[in-house]
Amino acid sequence: MPFLLTVILLFAASCNLENPAIADETNSLANQTVPLNAVTSLICGSETDCLSQTCVSAARCPLQYALSNKEVFDFVTTYSECEGCDTPTFSPDKGIGKCVEYSIVDEAPVWTVALWVSENCKFRHSDPTQSRIVVKVNQKTLAIDHLDPAAAYIKDPLFCRVGPDCRGLSGSGVPLIGCSNFLHAPLNWAGYYPYSDDMCACVENQCKQK
Repeated sequence: MPFLLTVILLFAASCNLENPAIADETNSLANQTVPLNAVTSLICGSETDCLSQTCVSAARCPLQYALSNKEVFDFVTTYSECEGCDTPTFSPDKGIGKCVEYSIVDEAPVWTVALWVSENCKFRHSDPTQSRIVVKVNQKTLAIDHLDPAAAYIKDPLFCRVGPDCRGLSGSGVPLIGCSNFLHAPLNWAGYYPYSDDMCACVENQCKQK
């Protein structure tokens, strides 16, 4: 396995993040449903009846719908459990687990649900709040209308479509150790550089060091 890919995989593995094959480039939200009981367990942890703290009503829960997408669910699960946070476990109305925060905004006809990794987490050097996932949930159909970034970026830390999607992993005196996409780079323990075509390139939908 090439050294660069090994480094990226080791970084992802530090939080048990899977690095599967490249996802479909289309932002398809079909057939991505996570079982409701798994979503509820992720949100509530050991608490019971916590959904009243986070949901509009029992039948209208934007956070549940947002987390029903498999890529979003897996990303949040990974970082909610990640060790190295200074904060105790969030209450369900404030966050998920120890390391993920969220906001829900009513922007009829959609709810906009944003999820990001808490700045209290010690496993990164850069600003984790830049690793933000935004899910727009249709208030009428309760389906996900839009996911930003696309699922492929969430699923694979190396996924890219164009060169500017990639970031060089380095900072604080650490030499360049590889490349990652814009979503995962801010979670790198060493920090990262903005896009530079001298450092990284998008080759066959993978961020690679030059």
